[in-house]
Amino acid sequence: MRKVCEVYLISSSAADERGVELTFPVSQYEMMDAFEQIHTKSPGDVYWQVDEFYCFDYLAPHLDESMSIFKFNALTEQLSKLDSYQETALEGLLQMHVNKHMQENNGPITTQELMMLAANVNRCQVLADIHRLAHPDSIEIESDLGLIAVVGRGMKAAKGTAGRIFSALAHARINVKMIDQGSSELNIIIGVSNSDFENAIKAIYDIFVTTQL
Repeated sequence: MRKVCEVYLISSSAADERGVELTFPVSQYEMMDAFEQIHTKSPGDVYWQVDEFYCFDYLAPHLDESMSIFKFNALTEQLSKLDSYQETALEGLLQMHVNKHMQENNGPITTQELMMLAANVNRCQVLADIHRLAHPDSIEIESDLGLIAVVGRGMKAAKGTAGRIFSALAHARINVKMIDQGSSELNIIIGVSNSDFENAIKAIYDIFVTTQL
């Protein structure tokens, strides 16, 4: 596991001002030991700052040191699993994300967004292949999708199947973000927001099984 950075921790409530320096990411036991050394048990009492980056130094302007030290450790743990090629890819993804934030006035990058970007670096090779083969004007990546496959032998050449599916989803006020059907015509795959996933399944089940329209 790669070491990402040196972090200095100090308790904001302790009488003495002695802190402790750790190389992140750290184990749970190392974190608890550091808390004992600075005489605190509450993460809310811990002030921390990055003293030195060993890699991923381009993240420095985007770190919010008011975040929980445990969240920051989780981020560095995810970063530590990336190789040097993925580190470069993450820098590119971060820059695109920063540009998007600036265009939409969305404020600073959050820890959750940084973790999402780190999780998405493997898509960079896929994006490179798409650019090479299709030469698109632009590509947008959308996450947080749930995929539902409606499968059945009776679907092939059956009239109105897709209409029933999308009517049911529209009636349930669910927005369909993706549609795909294989050449076999034995299934239809629908993409919806994760927040709509369970309601979408219920709507499709009701239209085919409960009401059998």
